[in-house]
Amino acid sequence: MSASKPTIVLVHGAFHDSKSFEPLAQRISDAGYNCKYALDMPGSGSTASVAEDAQVIRSAILEILEGGNDCVVVGHSYGGIAGNQAVEGLAKKQGDSSPGVVKMVYIDANLPKLGESHLQQFQAWQEADGIDAGEILDIKDGLVHFIGGENCFYNDLPEDVRKELYGKLKPQSLHSFTDPLTYVSYNDIPSWYLSGTKDVIMPPSFHKYILNDIGGTVEVVEEIDAGHCSFIGQPAQVADFIIRAAQSVA
Repeated sequence: MSASKPTIVLVHGAFHDSKSFEPLAQRISDAGYNCKYALDMPGSGSTASVAEDAQVIRSAILEILEGGNDCVVVGHSYGGIAGNQAVEGLAKKQGDSSPGVVKMVYIDANLPKLGESHLQQFQAWQEADGIDAGEILDIKDGLVHFIGGENCFYNDLPEDVRKELYGKLKPQSLHSFTDPLTYVSYNDIPSWYLSGTKDVIMPPSFHKYILNDIGGTVEVVEEIDAGHCSFIGQPAQVADFIIRAAQSVA
């Protein structure tokens, strides 16, 4: 692998773990990039805070930067929140030779404003668009259990794959939905966003709402004919998007 290329760091979403990234990570590695993805955040399966999740990601990024390599951070779904929180103070400064985070990439991701939680932004979108998401979450003792059915995450995948993946979902910390962001990277780090046109859990109308809500700071927005977990069904296309984002760094 060439040290001149940034290392790609993959951040998983709520209810999932890093193993779902394996097909995507393989294609990124095949393209000649180091890819770090085995980063399971404690909020998946416990009541950990967003700050605790972010610290796991930040520690991995710091290790890469200390090794002399830049980073591209990729956040899927809730990974957009944890990824934002993790990179405070790590942006690559123009003209600085020191390693830093050079690009943020979001895949069907949550992007609240500074001081806002995912739940606040999601509820604001529902109110603005007159959307009723229905009963998809069950909250018990600080843990959120997903009860929306396999089609919410995996509607574009074969039935046997949908059932297998749905059976592996973990409860998620309530903090992932209610903790406000204390730092947002999109004002400091160039960002790309990939929107799944078949996403039903966070549909394209939500993607458009949040991108407008944060003020048009994302430099590239593209669509993919896929559901919420496009990196599982179409890993080659998602890898291409991430690699093009990495290659766009001046």
